[in-house]
Amino acid sequence: MPQSMSRATTRTMPLVMITGASSGISKALAFAFAREGNPLLLISRHIEPIAGLPGSTIYRHADVADYAAIVGAVAAAEAVHGPAGCLINNAGMADARAFDEVDEPDYTRELATNLKGVLNATKAVSRCARRKRSTASASSTSRRAMCAPTSTAACISASRNTAPGSATRIS
Repeated sequence: MPQSMSRATTRTMPLVMITGASSGISKALAFAFAREGNPLLLISRHIEPIAGLPGSTIYRHADVADYAAIVGAVAAAEAVHGPAGCLINNAGMADARAFDEVDEPDYTRELATNLKGVLNATKAVSRCARRKRSTASASSTSRRAMCAPTSTAACISASRNTAPGSATRIS
């Protein structure tokens, strides 16, 4: 085997943290990153082990609005797999009722998930990102995100509040 291939296959892939990971695009991203060899931290309020993902995948039942729960999940995963190299903030919710039909507790919950959740997850991984200077974050509060898993874990976000093709570097 050529030496360059040998190095590529022995390189450790960075931990990928995905919120809202129990279904949809988040679940598809988990499979894509797993195929690339990345270890995974999957966080959701309704997470169960997903058939077909590596046994090393870490699953955490957590609400992204609960900062302490997110910090605990990140610490547990980083103790096993090392620092997070990519964060996919994809937990989100949207009440489809007419605004005048939405009660204050409902929109408070939506804001806590869609705004505070992104801030909590980003802050939880940011201390490692500053040291590594290599973590990429994609946030999609509208539950629409695309990610191109590569060895550099480049993430692309497409949401209502983010220009398509933009990503945030947390360093």
